[in-house]
Amino acid sequence: MDEFYQKIREQLVTPKGFFQDLRSLTKYLLFESWSILIQFMISGQRLPLKTNSS
Repeated sequence: MDEFYQKIREQLVTPKGFFQDLRSLTKYLLFESWSILIQFMISGQRLPLKTNSS
């Protein structure tokens, strides 16, 4: 199996949790590849939130 997938599975307790996170991320964000998506999940990166200054 994929090394990055194994790492993310270690962080998440159930496959259901993994697929819920996957569904949420891909609903709103576009990732160039599976590897980038999994690395994003592993690293716990945060997206910068833009605020409306008006």
